[in-house]
Amino acid sequence: MRYKILKGKKAQEEILGFVLIILLVIVGGVIFLAITLNKPVEEQQSLEAENLLQTVLSYTTNCAIQFEPQYDSIQDLIGDCYSGFSCSNLGANSCEVLNSSLNSILTASLGNVEILKTSKITAYTFEIKAEDNSSISSIPVIFSGNCTNKLEYGASQPIETNSGKLNIFLKLCYS
Repeated sequence: MRYKILKGKKAQEEILGFVLIILLVIVGGVIFLAITLNKPVEEQQSLEAENLLQTVLSYTTNCAIQFEPQYDSIQDLIGDCYSGFSCSNLGANSCEVLNSSLNSILTASLGNVEILKTSKITAYTFEIKAEDNSSISSIPVIFSGNCTNKLEYGASQPIETNSGKLNIFLKLCYS
């Protein structure tokens, strides 16, 4: 009889140990899933985004800083805005011309992604930062749509200006 009592307790101890191991595996799996699912989607380099960025930077605006017909490209206008120059032919601030030109180019190229539900691109962001990665107050971030939990593809381009180095970022988000 004593043998049966010991055998029963030993079996109960083994079952309890097995249950503890299963619980530890479940808790570990839940923690792993929580970390994995909360990880933000990493931005990948994209040839499409890079080509679009190069095209946008090469676009010639109607702003001439020095004289007509020497019109600035978007890339030149970014440097002029950062340096605080005005468009002599338009009598306007170069930052205002830059902002309106970028908005019209990106809307014409990508459409209004909030209205066009047929596009694979669900959002975009065009941002210009100083070399130290700080935002430039005179140059606003241009964006449309929402990029939360979407595939992100991007491109960046460093440019040299009279006032320092700038980095230009274009991010496209796909559904």
